[in-house]
Amino acid sequence: MTQRMKKYGITEEAYKQGVIENEFLNNADSFFAKLLTLKSGTQIRGIDLMRKWFPEYSDCEYFLRLKLEQAKPFLFGLTAIHNECLNYTDTFGLDCLDIK
Repeated sequence: MTQRMKKYGITEEAYKQGVIENEFLNNADSFFAKLLTLKSGTQIRGIDLMRKWFPEYSDCEYFLRLKLEQAKPFLFGLTAIHNECLNYTDTFGLDCLDIK
């Protein structure tokens, strides 16, 4: 676990579930732990994020879109709670995640 994760209050359980076991779509804490593995200053589209997190399905566009729809509530919610470290927008289907 990194110092940045500790700064934002990520628990060992959330780290284990989100990063080690790769079950980050189970709850917001494990999803946030997975997001904090991204480098600061990163700007990425949601579909590209899903492609990065599910590399074995990188050629299956439908699967990636489905996972992105599952992740969007977490992205919007975490943006509202932790707007000092991340921002997710999805205006007219043009989404962008900024990690600060």
